[in-house]
Amino acid sequence: MDERLKRGFRIGEFQVDPLSGRVRGPTGVHHVQPKVVDVLLCLAEHAGELVERDILIQKVWRRASSEEVLTRCISELRSVFGDDRGTPRYIQTVPKRGYRLLEKIATATEAPAQTEPAVDKAKQARPLTFLLVDDHALFREGIKLQLLELDESIVCLEAGSVADALALKDHEVDLVLLDFGLPGVKGLDAIAKIKQAFTAPITIVSASDDARTIKSAIARGALGFIPKSMAKREFFAALGLVRAGAIYLPPQVLFDKGGADGELSEMQHQALQAAVRGDSNEAIATELGIGVKDVDDHLRRAYRALGVDNRTDAVYELARRGLRLG
Repeated sequence: MDERLKRGFRIGEFQVDPLSGRVRGPTGVHHVQPKVVDVLLCLAEHAGELVERDILIQKVWRRASSEEVLTRCISELRSVFGDDRGTPRYIQTVPKRGYRLLEKIATATEAPAQTEPAVDKAKQARPLTFLLVDDHALFREGIKLQLLELDESIVCLEAGSVADALALKDHEVDLVLLDFGLPGVKGLDAIAKIKQAFTAPITIVSASDDARTIKSAIARGALGFIPKSMAKREFFAALGLVRAGAIYLPPQVLFDKGGADGELSEMQHQALQAAVRGDSNEAIATELGIGVKDVDDHLRRAYRALGVDNRTDAVYELARRGLRLG
C-alpha cells in the first residue's frame, strides 16, 4: 500500500483521512468504518484501473469473506460521495468483475493548499454510540469487544435493566441493542419504554429465536432481531443492515420452506428474497445473471403484489403476513 495514501488524499471535492476514517466534503464530515476505508485505499492505489472483487476481498479481509460484505462497503462509499450507481462519477461497477475508481487521486504532498470550509462543531462527526441493555455483564463485555473490532472508536453505554437504560436517556445514541428477557420490565414492554426514551433504532438481541416472538417484536417497533447464537460474521452483517436503515430478521422468519403466497413469478420470488436480505440491486443482478433494470422491474412487480413500494416496507409486510420465501 502506498504510504502517501495513508497520510491522506483528495478525490474530487472530498478530502480523505484514512487514519481517522473521516471524509470531508461539501456536505460536511462523514465517518466511515475501517474496512470501508481499506476498500477505498485499494481502489485509490489503482485509480483508473479495474480492481477485481476477489483481489479487493483478499487485500481488505485477508481471508474468505462474502461479496455481499464488499458490496455493502461500496454502497457506503457511494453514499458518502453522493455517487449514483447508474451514472457514476467516483466508483464504477464492472459487472461480474469488480470496481474502478474514476477520479484521479491527489496525495497530501501533491494537493494544493485549500481552506477547510467552516463546519459547525455540533455537526462534526462523533463516534458511533451503542446502548447495550442486558442483565449479564459478561455478555455486554463480549458484545462490546466485538463492536470494537468493527471500529475502535465506537462508544458503548451499558445498562443492566430498562430502568438503568432510561437513566442514560440524555446521551446521544445511534443504536440500541436490547435483550428480550430482562428482569423486571422486559419483552414488548421493554421495547415500548426504550422507544419512548430514545430515537435510535432498537435491535433485539435474544437467546430466543422463536418466529412468533420475533414478529411480535418487529410489530411493536424493533428494527431488527439478532439471536445470541448468531456467529460473529453474521452479527456484523446484521448490524450493518440496521445501521444502513434496513431491517434485519433471522432467516426463519422469512425463508422457511413452504407457505409462499403464490402471487410471484420465480424470478420475482428470487429477487425479493435477495432484496429483503439486504442485497443491493447490483448484487441481485449479478446473482441472478440479469440486468439491474430487470431487477428493478421484478422488484417493482413483487412490491406491488405485497402492496408496498420499497424493500424496507416489504420486510415489514412479509413479517406482518407471516409470508415465507423458500
